Amino acid sequence: MSTLLFLLLVFFLGTVAFATTHTHGLTGPAFIQEPESTTVHLREDNAFFHCNASGTLPLTYTWLLNGQLLPSATSNIYEVFGVTLNDVGVYQCVAENKAGKIVSRKAELKFYGKHAAADG
Repeated sequence: MSTLLFLLLVFFLGTVAFATTHTHGLTGPAFIQEPESTTVHLREDNAFFHCNASGTLPLTYTWLLNGQLLPSATSNIYEVFGVTLNDVGVYQCVAENKAGKIVSRKAELKFYGKHAAADG
């Protein structure tokens, strides 16, 4: 059934539809929780980013740092231990299943105060 036909049926029959992607009976991911920006002390603090999505299982998660895939980040939680300048930037969670893929809002990892030139 096409999306337009489905929406027309919903309109005329009075059925309420949930605004999520549906593909062949599958429900695409929708964020329940998105990562939040945080500020830490360099080399002293750890940073934690969380996301959670609903949708047809299985759902997979990956993370981006400044738009680049973090290959080892495959959970809905991303942890940065002993934050360095290399870790500072914009993080986004990507949730995916067979029905689609979504990218979270941007969460910025910033640091307090000045940093040493040799950090990184």
